[in-house]
Amino acid sequence: MSNIGEKIEKLISNGFTYNTLRGLNESQIGLLYTRLVEQPTNPNLEKNIQGLDLLNRKLTDVELKMKKLGLAEKNIDEDDLVWMMIHHHKIMIEKW
Repeated sequence: MSNIGEKIEKLISNGFTYNTLRGLNESQIGLLYTRLVEQPTNPNLEKNIQGLDLLNRKLTDVELKMKKLGLAEKNIDEDDLVWMMIHHHKIMIEKW
């Protein structure tokens, strides 16, 4: 994008005020635009977002399973959670 006006509009739409931008020269606006708007996405960030999406889907699945078992409405305290984890672990070892 080479038009300075378009860059200013895009920076304003990203939260900058006109008063902030009017004190910058064209080169400074171009640098700010490049760093904030055209900045390439971080591949690690994309992986983290995908991982969070996957985790969210898994948590939703667990929530649905808990509702089917009638556990969703109950308040499960820390002791119950520890017991369930130990019990689940024992079952998994027995199956293995």
